[in-house]
Amino acid sequence: MFRFSIATTMMSVITTSLLMVILTLCLLNRKLLLEIGYKLLAIFVLFTTLRFALPFDFPFTMTIPLPSKLSSVIISFHSYLFYIGKYPISIWSAFEFVWLCGAVLGIIYLIFTYFIKRYDIVLCGKELTDTSPYKELVDRICKEQHKKNNFRVIEYPYTSSPALFGIIHPKILIPENVSWTEEDCYYILGHEMSHHFHHDLLLKCVIKLITLIYWWNLLGILLNHETDVILEMRVDNSLTHNNADRTSDYLHCLLEFAEHPPTKGKKLPSYLTMNLQLLNQSDFNKRYHLLLNNQKKHSVVLNIILFGAALILYIGSYSFVLEAYNTSSESIMSGISDDFDSLWVPTGNSTYLIDNGDGTYGVYVDGFFLENVDSIDYYPAGTPIYTPDTAPSFPDTDVPTDIPLTDIPVTDIPLSDMPPSDIPSISSP
Repeated sequence: MFRFSIATTMMSVITTSLLMVILTLCLLNRKLLLEIGYKLLAIFVLFTTLRFALPFDFPFTMTIPLPSKLSSVIISFHSYLFYIGKYPISIWSAFEFVWLCGAVLGIIYLIFTYFIKRYDIVLCGKELTDTSPYKELVDRICKEQHKKNNFRVIEYPYTSSPALFGIIHPKILIPENVSWTEEDCYYILGHEMSHHFHHDLLLKCVIKLITLIYWWNLLGILLNHETDVILEMRVDNSLTHNNADRTSDYLHCLLEFAEHPPTKGKKLPSYLTMNLQLLNQSDFNKRYHLLLNNQKKHSVVLNIILFGAALILYIGSYSFVLEAYNTSSESIMSGISDDFDSLWVPTGNSTYLIDNGDGTYGVYVDGFFLENVDSIDYYPAGTPIYTPDTAPSFPDTDVPTDIPLTDIPVTDIPLSDMPPSDIPSISSP
């Protein structure tokens, strides 16, 4: 059974943070990047995205209790502060509400921006699909890749580099006032079309959607950016095919757009397009050096070590969860034992919960009420939960009523031999 709580969210944040740290260090270290290549980095992005998307416990997950002081702090987030109507409000429930509102607003804004930009492209763009050399080159590339030609080429004034827009109906956007050779045009169109053939824009939008849901986690910004870099590296490699001549021509084409001035005014959001040229100079340098050394063999040992580390980190984050535990029940029962040694309670030491029907639960140990809580995340899995009608009943007196009548000793002394004071009187009704 899947479970979502503060503990599972915390474990997701810890795991994604560690994966993103490793990914970023690999991208920042040029020598290490050349040793491992972009494919291993893509695996890190995959693990990070999946951990973002699945912040849950699984049936096989083992719980590691946190220290009591830290547990008390975490449990306090579940303690309700006040009621709104019949709904108890805690710090955690308030955070969940703000989280949900932020995610919904972010997704609405993403959809709204997409339709606004699509309308703007239609309004401000100039159709070049059937003009030369675009028509011939697009047809040629589609035949080489054995793909259907459903592309449109549009000159758009608000982009500084060629870009791909649209997942189902792809549009290749071309900047205004640019001149290039037919060979440069071939690489430019091939670059954007390769993104579409590999469904890169769809993948990018899915990751953006996931990070919008976790809008409060700033690592989402880094994940979106590093995904862009890795997808560009993959397309660069697919176009050059480790061929020295093709690599040289392709790099020449990239350098031309690296010197192209950025567009002023409204721009296309990076999360809606795939751009030939990322504006960050550092990102361009990574792609440039990776292409120059694309014939260098990668370190198999280093790749295996890093892949193993990522796999262990990912699977391990689901195998164990750091969980806060409640110490109030133990302390209360200890006090009962010390202060009421002669108090009779039923045999056993069972803990169970009663659903109050308003989002809170009553906690009972052997029939004794301990507290009301608005979350049972920190109680052991499998703790019985009852309704007020189905809850087990316990005697209110100190008489052990569970003793069978057959076990009660019967006196053999005749009534005639008993003192008059010991003979019970029976009064008439």
